[in-house]
Amino acid sequence: MTHEPHGATTALPGHVEFEGRPTVDRSAARPVPVVREGDAQAFEMSPMQKRIWLAQRLAAESGHCNVQRVLRLRGPLDAARLAQGLNALVRRHESLRTAFPAHGETQVVQRTAVLELPTTDLAGLGPDERDAAIRRFALAEARLPFDLARAPLLRTRLLRLGDDEHALLFAVHNIVCDGWSLGILFRELAAAYGTQSGDAIPGPAPPIQYADYTEWRRRRRDDDATARSIAYWRTRLADVPRAPHRPGGPAPVADVDGARRIDYLDASLTDAVTTLSRRASVSPFAVFLAAFLVLLRLRCGREDLVVGTPFAGRESLETRSVVGLFVDMLVIRGDLAGRPSFAELVRRMHAAVTEAIDHQDVPFARLVEELDPESGHHGLPFFDIVINCTGDRQRIPARWGDLAVEVVDVDAGTSTYALTLFVRDEGRLKLELVHRTAALTTQAAAAFLDEYQHVLRTACADPQRSIDDLAPHTREPGDAPRGPAV
Repeated sequence: MTHEPHGATTALPGHVEFEGRPTVDRSAARPVPVVREGDAQAFEMSPMQKRIWLAQRLAAESGHCNVQRVLRLRGPLDAARLAQGLNALVRRHESLRTAFPAHGETQVVQRTAVLELPTTDLAGLGPDERDAAIRRFALAEARLPFDLARAPLLRTRLLRLGDDEHALLFAVHNIVCDGWSLGILFRELAAAYGTQSGDAIPGPAPPIQYADYTEWRRRRRDDDATARSIAYWRTRLADVPRAPHRPGGPAPVADVDGARRIDYLDASLTDAVTTLSRRASVSPFAVFLAAFLVLLRLRCGREDLVVGTPFAGRESLETRSVVGLFVDMLVIRGDLAGRPSFAELVRRMHAAVTEAIDHQDVPFARLVEELDPESGHHGLPFFDIVINCTGDRQRIPARWGDLAVEVVDVDAGTSTYALTLFVRDEGRLKLELVHRTAALTTQAAAAFLDEYQHVLRTACADPQRSIDDLAPHTREPGDAPRGPAV
C-alpha cells in the first residue's frame, strides 16, 4: 500500500485537466432551467447512465463501475458527527437518493435514504497488519457490486486504527457520481464536519438537481445544435473502424482485470511542458495528447489514430455544484501523416480538440446509436485507449475541523479500457498508466511510461523536431503492448 506523496514541484498554471473542468462556457446562452413537472420522481436516464447501467448488468458480480476513495483520518474523531455529515450529503443531492429499476429506462429519486456508517475496530493490530487490513477491506468494498435498484448507491465504512486514527472507506457507483462530483462531496463533507453538529452543509444548495439536467437534455435531443453536431461527427468518423482490433477478436465486456503503473514528472519536465504550451497558445492537454499519440504511432505504426478523452460536461453554471454523472467521452482523431514537427502536431491536436468540444452537444452514447447501431453494446466502438488529464477540483481537503486527512492509494485491480493514461495534478504531476492485464505486461507498462517521458522531454526541448526523430532507444523486443491496435 502506498500513500499520496507529500511535497510538491512546480505545478502547471491554469487548467491542466480536461475532465476536471468545464470544457466550454456556454452558461450565458444555455442556462439549465428546472423543468420537472409537479412532484415527478421518475426520469429518463442520461445516455451515459444507460451505458453504465448495461455494463453493470453484463458484469453483475463485478465492482468495476464503483468509484472509491480511502481516507486516513488523524485526530480526535467524532464518528456521530461524521455520520451526520454523510447523511447531510444524501439529503442535499438527489443523485445519492436515486435508484435504477431493473427495466433500465428510468432513474427514480427516493424522497429519503439513510446511509449507514458501520465501524470495524482494528486497533489491536500492529502497524503493518493495520495497513494490510485497510487494503483488504478497501478491495472488498471496491469489488462489491451495488444493487442499482436500491438507494443510496453509496457505501461507507469506518476502520478504527487507534484512539486518534481512523480510515474512512467511501465507495459510490459511477452511475450517480463522476470525478468532479467527488470533489463536491468531499468539500461539503469537510465543511459539514467542521460545524458543531455535522448535520448541515454550510452555503447555498445547488440551484438544480441532476434529474433537472437530464430532463433538459432529453428535451434538446433533436434540436438544431444536436443535428449539426451529429452531421459533423458522421463526417469526422466516417471511415474510422467501428471497434478496436485485437488478436482473436473483440475482448469480452466482463474482461476488466487491470493493473497500473505510476510515475511523477520532475520539475524541469513540468516547466518544459508549461513553457511549450504557453508559447504555442494551447492548453497543456494538447502537449500531453500529442506526445501520447507520438508514442502510440511508434508502437503500432499507424498515422491515423483515435483515442477517447473524458470531458466535464458541465457547460452551464447551474451544474457546477451538482452531484451526478455529467462526464462524457469525446472521440479525438489524430492525424500524424506527413512527418510533422512536434510543434505542428500540437497545433493539429489543439484544433482537433477544439472542434470536438464545439460539437459536444451529442452524448457519446448517442454517437454510437447514430453511427454504429449494429455494434450494440459489445466491445467499445471507436476507441479502447484513453487519455485523461485531471486537476485539483478532485482534490480532497486536507483538514476537516480538527482532523488531518490523507488519501490512501489502493489499486482495485480493474481497467475499463485497454489502456488509459492519467495525468493528475496533485501539486506535482502524476502519471498513472491503467491497463488491462491482457493488453500490457508489467514490464511493458513500465517501459511505456519511460518512453512517454522521453518523448515529452525530447519534444519540449526541440519542438521543431520531426515526430520521426522522437523515438526512444530503450525499448527491447517484446515490450510492445500485446493488446489493441489503435
